[in-house]
Amino acid sequence: MFNKKVKRNRVLIFLDFDNLFINFKFSRPSFIDELNKALRQIAKEIGEIIGVFVFAPYQTQITFGETLYKENFFLIVCPKVKTKDGQEKDTTDEIIIKLGEKMISEMPAITHFFLGSGDSDFETLLKEASLHGLDTGIISSDLESLSSNLIPHINRKPNTKEKMIYILSSQE
Repeated sequence: MFNKKVKRNRVLIFLDFDNLFINFKFSRPSFIDELNKALRQIAKEIGEIIGVFVFAPYQTQITFGETLYKENFFLIVCPKVKTKDGQEKDTTDEIIIKLGEKMISEMPAITHFFLGSGDSDFETLLKEASLHGLDTGIISSDLESLSSNLIPHINRKPNTKEKMIYILSSQE
C-alpha cells in the first residue's frame, strides 16, 4: 500500500594511517584487529561501508600494504616531497583533503563520511562534508589524540544520540 523508499546509509571512510598508528597504544596485530572492530561497529550502527581508503607514505605502505590489501582497503600512496628550502614534506593531509573534497561532492550516494584521524587539519573537510548533507564521524586511536576542533563537526548516532566517535584503543 505504501511504497515509501527506505534510505540506506552508505559510508565512505578515509584513514590517515600514520596518524592512527602512531597514537595507537598497543601492538601492531591488535591495531588491525581494533580497526576492523571499529569498522564492524560502524557498519552495524550506521550502514554499509562502500569504501575504506588508507592514506600513507610509501614506507608505511611497504610495511603494512599486504595486510591492508587483504582487508580490501584501497591504498593511496602519499609521497614525501622536498620543499623549496630542502625540507621534507608529508603530503598525506593534503591528499586526503583534495580527494575527500572531490569524492564528497561527486558521490551523491554517500550518506556518511568518516575520517580516521584526530588531526585538526581536517576540520575544513568535515565542514565540507556537512555542507554536502553528509553526516560525519571520526575514528581515532584515543581521545587524547582527537582534536577538540573536530568534535563540534561530528554528528550523532541515529539510535543512541552519542557522537559518532569510534576509539581504537578502548579496552572493553
